[in-house]
Amino acid sequence: MLLLNPERVSFEGETIDGVRSVAIERQSSRTIEERSGSGPFASFVDVPERSVVVRVVAEGREGVRDGPGLGALGELEVSVSALAGVASIERVRIRGVVVRSGHELGRRDGARRVLELRGVSADGGSDPVRVAPATVPPGV
Repeated sequence: MLLLNPERVSFEGETIDGVRSVAIERQSSRTIEERSGSGPFASFVDVPERSVVVRVVAEGREGVRDGPGLGALGELEVSVSALAGVASIERVRIRGVVVRSGHELGRRDGARRVLELRGVSADGGSDPVRVAPATVPPGV
């Protein structure tokens, strides 16, 4: 899931200013791949263990504090406009741990602040990413 120019991003209620994008990726932590012996391709693939990786990219401004520290556990909340031109807001919430807080430099867009989290499930079986449906104000 890629969220560009979100309306508001916060971690544990603390606003993160200047966010350009939030990327939520799902990766395999363990992959099982088997072959039948009758050809070069896999005949069975399973992903029994998964990780959720969240990358928040914000404008890099001098003097702006880095945000939550490494190892911080909390909820990242992202509010996005669900429909162009309509005042509806969709909320994405991710429970996670901060695993990276740093900066990157690019030729075209200058400095960027980067915050990376790993999703944490409450019980090991539930998805750490929750999407609340968009709410449209009456009369819109």
